[in-house]
Amino acid sequence: MKIKLPIILVGIVLLLTACSSDDSEKQADIEKEEKTISKTVNKEEESAKELEPTLDESWFGDWVFLSDDINGSIQIQKETDNQVSVYIKGSSISTVNNSSYGNAIEGSGTIEDNKMAFKRTIDGTCTGTLEKNDNMITLTTDSEACNTPQIYLDGEYIKADSIEQEPLITEENGEFFVYGVTLGDSPSFVKHMLGNPTFEGPSEDGFYPWVLEYDKPTATISIFEGLMNSIIVGNISLDEFTNGIPGEFTGKFYKTEDDTTLYLYNPENEHLLIYRAESEDLSTGSILFQHADGNFHVGVENGWIIETDSSWE
Repeated sequence: MKIKLPIILVGIVLLLTACSSDDSEKQADIEKEEKTISKTVNKEEESAKELEPTLDESWFGDWVFLSDDINGSIQIQKETDNQVSVYIKGSSISTVNNSSYGNAIEGSGTIEDNKMAFKRTIDGTCTGTLEKNDNMITLTTDSEACNTPQIYLDGEYIKADSIEQEPLITEENGEFFVYGVTLGDSPSFVKHMLGNPTFEGPSEDGFYPWVLEYDKPTATISIFEGLMNSIIVGNISLDEFTNGIPGEFTGKFYKTEDDTTLYLYNPENEHLLIYRAESEDLSTGSILFQHADGNFHVGVENGWIIETDSSWE
């Protein structure tokens, strides 16, 4: 026996089936449209990011203040896509009373091309600009609020990681150079070649009015009347010293009677390079580079210091 559905009921079922099919198609169309919109938005965001200016990474890091009497630096770090933090500091020691003075600026800035505008974070009273040219930055402050009577931070700075250590000993036109610096160089040029010293100020014994002391390399540079007067380098092997002597050196070779001290002397400019052994086998010691003084000349005249050949034998 077959069950016959009323015609009206069949019509309702067919109508519901058609509506359900239409709803599914509409939902599929909506989801497809949403995906298309999402892809368009993502592409637009990616295009916008590509158009955003990217900060030059060479700004970031430590910079050395090329000053003759202030030990200073700048530290720059990225904070956001166009914001950076900047920390500028400097210190100095008085040659009159050994008093220490310092100055520091902690601020934020924005970089545009090769320039950065910054202001002090705490109150905004100190503002200025940094202009970058390759591995050098020039700092210019816009107000006296940035400086103290003793510490002015305006000037040139060199990127610390751009400094490459020169060989221990070189010679050019009869002049000796130790790690790229020579007698008569300014403290700022020494920093240009060696970076910031670990200490800068009057020597502890009071013998030198100003010294720059370094840990790497182990060196002490004395400054007299604003210019490099001598350099002492410790922890040097005899091989390092002798291998560093230029083959074309035309000066004179000397040694002490006990062979513990060796000398390179250039009579034309009075440059004197000395190796002093500090071990029993003479294999390690220190070097001193200075102008020949009375002690050297008296030693030569009295036979305590003996002229020899390049082998020091």
